[in-house]
Amino acid sequence: MLAVAARYARWAQERKLSATRAGTFQGMFRGHEVAFSTGLAGSAPLSPDLVVTADVTIARPTLFRRGDDVAEASVPRAVFDATEAARAVGVTARTIRVTFEKLASPDAFDRALDAIDAALQDQGNPYRG
Repeated sequence: MLAVAARYARWAQERKLSATRAGTFQGMFRGHEVAFSTGLAGSAPLSPDLVVTADVTIARPTLFRRGDDVAEASVPRAVFDATEAARAVGVTARTIRVTFEKLASPDAFDRALDAIDAALQDQGNPYRG
């Protein structure tokens, strides 16, 4: 677990996210507030989460799980298409929360961020700030 925790911390630091408490990082990235929880703070690993604060065009808050019909939901569809490690995408008018499989590779986090970026630009909500 220590190697995974070190990889996650290095990933967060490379994106200028600051540690806020054990296993949690927060900061500005691509013009928006981003929070990252490693899922490694307890005695057993949990799924890492990535939360992006952004204006999202959505009718109501919704949680999408891998395998759900996301044809009309551009942000979740983009995330699921970009990385197999994404297990769920929660979307509200102000936040996007991606939950990954346990011990997911940091590459999956980058692919999810890129997918969110592209989907928001397509909606006319530039993510890069």
